[in-house]
Amino acid sequence: MLRLACWVIYGSLILAVVLMAYRAYTVRAHLAQKMGPVNCDFSESWASTFTVVGAFLGTILGESGVIPEATEYLSRAAYGGLNVLFGLITLLAPLMYTAVRTVEYPHGKTGVKEPQYQGFVWSFLLASALTLWAVLGELITVILLLAEIRAEGAIPGSVIAVLGGLGGISLILVCVYVLRGTYWVVKYQTDQSTHKAKLRAGASFDEDIPEAKTEAPLPSWSIF
Repeated sequence: MLRLACWVIYGSLILAVVLMAYRAYTVRAHLAQKMGPVNCDFSESWASTFTVVGAFLGTILGESGVIPEATEYLSRAAYGGLNVLFGLITLLAPLMYTAVRTVEYPHGKTGVKEPQYQGFVWSFLLASALTLWAVLGELITVILLLAEIRAEGAIPGSVIAVLGGLGGISLILVCVYVLRGTYWVVKYQTDQSTHKAKLRAGASFDEDIPEAKTEAPLPSWSIF
């Protein structure tokens, strides 16, 4: 059982690292560029998937009679421990971005330079890898938990098979979504020409300020 728990933890970690390493390679020209402040509201990000899956796992573990005391794949304590571990990783992910951020002073709508905390593309990808690790690990844990229920016979096997299949599809879709989403975020954040155009469209500052000297503030982004 301990070996399987290690596979869940390190397997999901390796997959997350491989995917984010690929994304880092494709945007390697932008790794040192700045990004705007992070929005840590999980209800407005794809990381809300984790909260739903985590709540689902916690509900199953809390229901007596659903999971047998003598489990087949992982112990009840292991399931609870994985739930806590991946929850902690999700909370730490934004810290990987904010810990290395710097204060920049781009122009505001009035032309006055205003402070803004900005991070880097590489730290964004690191935070993305951690969040992806947590979500993948949580989904795999739920699939194993469904296998426990099927072995116990508490729910018809056909229903568990469908739910397990949906869990497997979710794993694939999460990976695809994160790969595409991180690419879009990086491209948009590093497109200073678009940010300058939006700034000047609603700005009240003197147009005599040279375009080349105007640095627009970067928009915030959600932790996926």
